[in-house]
Amino acid sequence: MGEHETAEALYRKAAEAGDVDALIRLAQHRAHTGDHDEALELAQRAADAGDASAFHNLALLRTGTRDHEAAEAIYRKAVEAGDMQALVRLIWLREEAGDHAEAESLAQRAAQAGHTGPYLAVALLRRRLGDRLGAEAVYQQAAQMGDVHALVALARVREEAGDVGAADALATRARSIGDGAALAALAADRAERGHGEAAEALYEAAADAGSTPALYQLMQIREAAGDHDTAAVYARRALDTGDSSALFDLVRIHEAAGHFEQAEAHAQRAADAGDSTAFFDLALWREEAEDYDRAAHLFRRAANAGDDRAIAHLVQIREEAGDHAEAEALAREAADNGDASVLVVLARLREESGAHDEAETLAEQAAATGETSALLYLAFRREDAKDYDGAMAFAQRAAEAGDTQALLSLARGRTYSGDRDRATALYERAAEAGSVAALTALARLCESAGAHAEAEALARQAAAADDTSALFDLALRREEKGEHQQAEALSQQAAAAGDTSALMDLIRLREAAGEHEKAETLAQQAAEAGDASAVYRLALRREEFGAHDRADALYKSAAKAGLAAALTHLAAMREDAGEHVEAESFARQAADVGDTSALFDLALRREENGDGDGAEMLAQQAGAGGDTSILRALAQLRRTQGDQTGADLFDRQAADAGDPIGLKERWPYGLDADGEPSPPWTAAP
Repeated sequence: MGEHETAEALYRKAAEAGDVDALIRLAQHRAHTGDHDEALELAQRAADAGDASAFHNLALLRTGTRDHEAAEAIYRKAVEAGDMQALVRLIWLREEAGDHAEAESLAQRAAQAGHTGPYLAVALLRRRLGDRLGAEAVYQQAAQMGDVHALVALARVREEAGDVGAADALATRARSIGDGAALAALAADRAERGHGEAAEALYEAAADAGSTPALYQLMQIREAAGDHDTAAVYARRALDTGDSSALFDLVRIHEAAGHFEQAEAHAQRAADAGDSTAFFDLALWREEAEDYDRAAHLFRRAANAGDDRAIAHLVQIREEAGDHAEAEALAREAADNGDASVLVVLARLREESGAHDEAETLAEQAAATGETSALLYLAFRREDAKDYDGAMAFAQRAAEAGDTQALLSLARGRTYSGDRDRATALYERAAEAGSVAALTALARLCESAGAHAEAEALARQAAAADDTSALFDLALRREEKGEHQQAEALSQQAAAAGDTSALMDLIRLREAAGEHEKAETLAQQAAEAGDASAVYRLALRREEFGAHDRADALYKSAAKAGLAAALTHLAAMREDAGEHVEAESFARQAADVGDTSALFDLALRREENGDGDGAEMLAQQAGAGGDTSILRALAQLRRTQGDQTGADLFDRQAADAGDPIGLKERWPYGLDADGEPSPPWTAAP
């Protein structure tokens, strides 16, 4: 909003409270205003707190102004604080400056700490500058340190230079030392570049060197080629490495090859290991292939292995096969075990097959366990068939079981189709079953039908059950019709129920219409209901248009209602008018309700205007309330003005109030008994 000084003061307050992000933002702000020394100091504090990104951001700013020397100096600070990204940027700057030796030296330093990424940054820049040999040399160093990405990059650089055997040569070297990861990386590169046979050979070598991911790649290559037997060999090799997930791959491969018994045997091994999903997936594949008998057999095995999803599929298969007795027995068994959703599945299947009475019985049995979705389904099916009485009957049964959703959904559908009478009847049934949403909907229907008194009565009932939206709607409708008194009455009823939003909208509308006094009256009513924000916003608006007396009165009203922002604003207004005593009074009131920002602002103003004693008094008041940020901010101001004695005094006062950070920064070894700083050699170990 352009209030940079206020923003900076708030950032400082947050930073003093230990917020590292605030330190970083403050450092950026200081850098943008040209105060690079303080920006660096703040960045150092952020780094000391464990976040070196502030240095990195400052360096980027200096780079943007072409001040590379300053940027380098800042990057070096960030590197010292452990920022590896800053190290990469520093390497690039050194490379761009032609100082290849230092760039490599810095990359080696990173590598010694376990990071080879900076090497790749140096090599990439050299490639962009056309120095292929230099890039090769750096890639070579990184590859020797075990970076497989560097190995692949080295192969590509050499191939681009015409060395068609570069990848083979590097692969030979990787084979000789048994580096499976490097061979797998080279294989992936060969595959990406379209060299399928070479890739497969390299994956084979990587697998022989112990790379399990290479085995999976080989398995996929053989599967894609339709060679299921060899794919299974690779899956078994992966399994032999201890990776039990390969069991699922063996199930899939044998299933695709038509080796059903072997697929089931591996699925059983997976189930024995605690994974029942293999049987379930195998059953799905058989079901998709329309091999329903074997699918049913596998769903049963999946269910026995503990997969609850299988029973519903098994019920559907038995039902569609005409074995209704077994389907029903399975569904009831599942319900007895706590899963009534299978009864719902069977009810739907019976309904779709035309066995309506049986579907109804099953739906009621499911509802008795609390699962009402089958009743909802039947209600909607009857509605689609234009059997409205039947639909209402099923919806009513669901409501009696505690679910009014069907009644509400049917009512909405009837409303959209213009069948107001049936919609009203459905909403009334839902309301009788305890649906507050139905009361709100009925209120709207009555209002649109001109039954205003009945609409208001229903809206009040809904509000008593904590849904004030109907009162809100009615208030706005009355306001739009020019029935202002009725609108106010309804808004007040909503506010009495804890919702002042309708009053807020009326205030906005009255204010826009130029009815300022009425808007203020409504705002006072909102404040009395516990929401003084409307009064505060009107005060801001009055002040903006120069009506200072009215603004002042409204601020006081909001302050009386306990709004800290109003007290803070009044404090600033009184200070600007030179009424310092009253300004302090308002600031203290704000502090009493938990907002010390007014004391903070007044203290800084007094300090800047040369009233050091007044600033100190306000800071001490805030400190007594637990907020030491003002004391520390004043210490910082005194320090920047060269008044070290005054700064030390404020740091001591902050420490006395329970905040030793300033003292620790100033005197890391503590104080002696006489109050003088302790020298480092006397500090306790």
